[in-house]
Amino acid sequence: MIGLSFSLGDKWNQKWESRSINWHAGRLISLVSIVIILLVTRKVIDDGIWITGGVYQLLATTFLIAQFFFLSWLIMATFNYFAKIYAYKKHNGKHVDSSLITVLARIFGGLTIAILGIYVVEYMGFSISPILAGIGVGGLAVALAIRPVLEHVINGLTLYADGGIKIGELCRYGDKLGTIESIGLRSTRIRTLERSLITIPNSEFANMEIDNLERRDKRRMEHVLRVRPEATQDQIRLLLVNIRRLLLQHPKLEEDPVRVRLLGVGEYAIHIGMMVYIRCRDNEEFLSIQEDVLFLVMQQINTVGTQFAFSNQYQFAGKLAAIDEETKSRAAETVKAWHEANNYPFPDFSFEYKYEIKDTILYPAKTSAQRLDGKALQP
Repeated sequence: MIGLSFSLGDKWNQKWESRSINWHAGRLISLVSIVIILLVTRKVIDDGIWITGGVYQLLATTFLIAQFFFLSWLIMATFNYFAKIYAYKKHNGKHVDSSLITVLARIFGGLTIAILGIYVVEYMGFSISPILAGIGVGGLAVALAIRPVLEHVINGLTLYADGGIKIGELCRYGDKLGTIESIGLRSTRIRTLERSLITIPNSEFANMEIDNLERRDKRRMEHVLRVRPEATQDQIRLLLVNIRRLLLQHPKLEEDPVRVRLLGVGEYAIHIGMMVYIRCRDNEEFLSIQEDVLFLVMQQINTVGTQFAFSNQYQFAGKLAAIDEETKSRAAETVKAWHEANNYPFPDFSFEYKYEIKDTILYPAKTSAQRLDGKALQP
């Protein structure tokens, strides 16, 4: 009967696997049926069959121990089954290393089995007081011996329960970067950017300053542009306005804060600071949007007639082109027109103008291959 129950449980699992549904509950069903069979058999021996003496004691004890064994197996299997389901759901359907959850399930399952064992011992007529006294003294000695291990376990539970990091997230720990691969019973494994695997004891990792880079809702882009000092003040003003406008127009950039300011005049260049937040989390997407923005900024520098500055650490052998006088005059006329129209965009644009130009730049570009791929996917 026991073998038949396990065989039917395996067929149950195979049936659902053939339908691409991983409901591995066949073993649980088998154990439940075995426990019920043993319970009914004991009831028949107690009430239905006239057996006395040593034979009765032998059969009753044998079936009681067998029932306790399979019931303990069922309890542990149930805890492990629901632990796997919890780990699967918690990580959005991805099968991940759930060693810590499994350990917790086994701890609670073991405690449940221990309580059941005490009940069985009392049911068989034995006194449990000496056993509990021995467990108390031995448990104290064991606890003192495995104190470092317990410290790792407690810190591991703290890391997992706190929710500050999850498996698969990119984090900065100390001065290093890496992806969390597992939070185990004793240690945490991290995959570095060089693809090496680092194992850090939980007691050390929990005391580190951990920066979870995956939880950023947006990414900051900050640069300092260095333009040639021959540029006029009107050209600098026009450049600041044009860059600020394009940052407000870009659909992938946050409208607040947008900072494009004259930071100062250096030894060899005029410094312009640019800071904005990009609406993304993924690093590759961040780099592609930043690339697009920088190309647009370079276009504005050429449009205004300014140029990037060279450091004196380089020797320029060719002839450096002078800044066009015509672009200087156009910049001066533009600034003059702002003043005459009472529309001077410093220190910032008006709220109405910001609303009008918001998200007016097309990204990706109209001729982007990604747009062509998107059209090809449409029915």
